[in-house]
Amino acid sequence: PSLSYFEWLLKYGTLGFVLSAAFLPITLSFIHRFVFSPKRCSFIDLFILLLVSYFCISWTLMGLIFVPLVFLSIGKIIWTRDWPRAMFVLGFALLFAIFNGPWMKVFIEESKVFSFLDGNSLPGASSTVSPEIVDPSLQTETLEKNKAETVEQLRNNINKANPLLLILFVPAVFALPGFWLKVAFSSLAVWIFCLSWFGGIYKPQLELSRLVLPFCFLAIVPISVVFDRLLARVGDCGEGRFTGLWSRVFNYSIAVSILGHVCLSPIIAVAAWSNRSDEHFVLQRKEFKELSLALDEHGGEGKVIFLGFVLHELGSTHGISQDGGHIAPLAFMSGKPLYSSDFYHTRWSSVDPIPVMFRQKSTAGVEEFLDLVGASAVVTAKPEWIDYCKKDSRYEEVHTGRHFTMFRRRTSANLWFLEGEGDVTILSDGFRVTPRNDRVVVKLRYLPKLKCIPQDSCELKPRYAFTEETGKSKTQDVDFIEILFAAESLTEELSWRVSY
Repeated sequence: PSLSYFEWLLKYGTLGFVLSAAFLPITLSFIHRFVFSPKRCSFIDLFILLLVSYFCISWTLMGLIFVPLVFLSIGKIIWTRDWPRAMFVLGFALLFAIFNGPWMKVFIEESKVFSFLDGNSLPGASSTVSPEIVDPSLQTETLEKNKAETVEQLRNNINKANPLLLILFVPAVFALPGFWLKVAFSSLAVWIFCLSWFGGIYKPQLELSRLVLPFCFLAIVPISVVFDRLLARVGDCGEGRFTGLWSRVFNYSIAVSILGHVCLSPIIAVAAWSNRSDEHFVLQRKEFKELSLALDEHGGEGKVIFLGFVLHELGSTHGISQDGGHIAPLAFMSGKPLYSSDFYHTRWSSVDPIPVMFRQKSTAGVEEFLDLVGASAVVTAKPEWIDYCKKDSRYEEVHTGRHFTMFRRRTSANLWFLEGEGDVTILSDGFRVTPRNDRVVVKLRYLPKLKCIPQDSCELKPRYAFTEETGKSKTQDVDFIEILFAAESLTEELSWRVSY
């Protein structure tokens, strides 16, 4: 239905979003059968709706689309006094909460969704935020900028939509059978537009302008009814009131236009997959493998720090272009723990990982921070950081790629312990620590849901480490992990696992 489907799938890799959009039509179809259809739904319909709705909210914000349907469903049941159907709806709501409630609770707690909406908190850090005086003129300027960007994003997304969907959606809604279906689809369209417009202006970090793609999938349902009726008219040509020449020419022209656009869809899809469309998709380039091998070979015993803000430079066409990939897969590919500035859509600001309070101390401050977080190597694509490392005798250049350069770092600081001694082994879902003291502070970020196994002989506590920038003149405290062990357990030389 839209070329942006391939953009979000192949270019940005947002599998949850494209999966949610693809499951939207079938989810709406079963909601219609469940609430608006005159036929009684069955328990099979109930469980199918549970299954497809689960996939439909793979991108959690997709749930916002269904807000009008919730109110319409309640209104329809009350208006028709269909109490048996109401019991089915209540049963679905209860089962939906049972199946999705646990992971939604963890998601909201760990992602700090409400703080993210306020733009003043980040996962993995405490909730302390420095006060900020908001300049009304600056706020107005920001809103105007967001408005202009939202208009441009919506225009681009609409241009990528199948023209048939845009042309036929309004008449298709009026062609739907029944009052409630017409109200449902028209209200969904208006609601999606409002979310895209106002969300883009006031909460740009949510990227709600992308909802044009779910709208295209939504439009498939009523337009399929129009297709059926228009093609049926072609079949009726020569009979009844469709015997005139101009009537047959008109009906055949419509049929050819519709079928032509439909036949173009697989051709456009093949062009997108083969990278012959306006949107170009970059597969993994050799720079990924070369850098991951360098990380594995020269990363050392501590963490590898990416100096400077990094977004999509890895494997990009040019150093300043953003058509490359994230560095996140390098942690899996190399097996090394990485430290970098958080992604742009989380912080909504380009921030250097080294806080300004350390950068203000010049070289001494930079090295103090790198010792604090346990850096045994650094990687950077920024010219200023490359020059910094080349001029300092503590750094040895070990890898030079198209954009990124890697340096091994010599340091006498303990790479894993701020206090105490021991051994740390990084795991896929946490780490394993073998302490030599009954109290250690590990140079890893404290998270509230972390657990120590076995639990009966250790206790986890947050320990203040430093204050970092979060963008837009805001700062946030970062805590390391303090672990208290039972003294008698240390004699057994046990190791403890810390994870979720």
